[in-house]
Amino acid sequence: MDINNILPYFQLAASVSTTLTILITALIFLFQRRREIKVESIKAGTNIEQIVIQWSYVDMVIKSSFPKEHSLLINKELKSMCLFEQSEKKKVFTAEEIKTIGKIFIVNNFNGNEIGPPTLLYKVKRNSVKKANARYPKIVLDTVGRVDGDEYIHTFHRILVDTLNKIETLSSMIYLNVADEYTAYSLLGDSFLGFIKLMYYYIATINADSKVGKKKLSYTIAIFNKWKKRKIKEIKK
Repeated sequence: MDINNILPYFQLAASVSTTLTILITALIFLFQRRREIKVESIKAGTNIEQIVIQWSYVDMVIKSSFPKEHSLLINKELKSMCLFEQSEKKKVFTAEEIKTIGKIFIVNNFNGNEIGPPTLLYKVKRNSVKKANARYPKIVLDTVGRVDGDEYIHTFHRILVDTLNKIETLSSMIYLNVADEYTAYSLLGDSFLGFIKLMYYYIATINADSKVGKKKLSYTIAIFNKWKKRKIKEIKK
């Protein structure tokens, strides 16, 4: 049974995601028999629940704040997204689309993010963040703690950055064969591809071109490209 047929796209109830955690932990890591990686496998499995809920939180805020731009980002074709770099954005989006998407960001003067600091911040709406905070209170409490109403943009970005860091850790475990890659794909593939596609413009913006500096979220990009090719082949069949 495909988990994506059971769970609504990016909108997972906490009670369902607890079951999802158990299922994914068992299936992804059950076949890893080497004793030396057991502990790390269990750690990754217990983090999956939070990752899935966090990307649901991020998706909810972006969709509520920018419905038109969200639709534009999520409906882009996968095949042109490869390098996740500044220069590649012009191949993925038209000049008009870049102009439209650019309006949902503000210049970031806030430092200290592990994956960045990103050069841009989503110009999310206060009410959108407030609704997501109410829907996912544990994520907010665990990631941010006490929320100041005037800091709602930074609240969202602290959760966004934490989500991307967790995805990068999980991707590294899949890439390094700590987690069973084919099982992970069958359970998380569609949702993972959809979320990283939504994040493409953001990741490409915070990433320097390969010739300029070290690429951020490299394991996430590697798994995205591997799963993208597999998904495209499945669609063509």
